[in-house]
Amino acid sequence: MNTISNCIFRKLRHKSKSIKSQFKGKSALSAIKQNAAKGSTLVYAMVAFLIITILLATCFFIVQNTFNRRVRSHTEDQAYYTALSVTKSVAGWLTSEKSSTKTQVQ
Repeated sequence: MNTISNCIFRKLRHKSKSIKSQFKGKSALSAIKQNAAKGSTLVYAMVAFLIITILLATCFFIVQNTFNRRVRSHTEDQAYYTALSVTKSVAGWLTSEKSSTKTQVQ
């Protein structure tokens, strides 16, 4: 038990020395401001990361929407051209049938 308390005591003494070294030649207020500035840098980095993430997510959804619209448009175009081709084929078949029956009757 004694070794644990000695270890804790040494850590506390080391922390108090490092805190005192921060205050050397400075007022306590300036040391606190310096530590606050270090913490605000982390906040700025997190905000910048969040903004970049939002922009990338927005770009992803725009690209995905554009792709889906293009696929839908392509499918509709294919259906239109298939229907047009079938219509022309049937019309050609009907006109050729009528002309062949006319020639057979005469």
